[in-house]
Amino acid sequence: MALHAELPRFPSEDAARQAAEALRSLERLAPAGERVRLTVESTGASVHAVMPREALELLLRVLSEMASGNAATIVPVHAELTTQQAADLLNVSRPFLIGLLEAGKISVPAAASSWVRAASV
Repeated sequence: MALHAELPRFPSEDAARQAAEALRSLERLAPAGERVRLTVESTGASVHAVMPREALELLLRVLSEMASGNAATIVPVHAELTTQQAADLLNVSRPFLIGLLEAGKISVPAAASSWVRAASV
């Protein structure tokens, strides 16, 4: 999964309403079991997929944020972020983030000076 430099868009009111409806529907699935079968339909096409429960839990978290009108993004923990991307993710200024890095409050790979691991943020 590529990390995009642009920030996620806030959902429209209609998208937030649809996310709330989808969240209510998907939350009814029984918590037991390791896999979930999901069917997605769009413009006459239908796709069936079996996915791990963890993927459903992540989808529910994204839908919950969207239903609340919040923008959401997913960043793999192994991703390497520029200091600006890390600052944007934390919603702080880049100079503030640099101060945290210099103070050792956020770890940075030894060979990197302008990259931060997402797991550290």
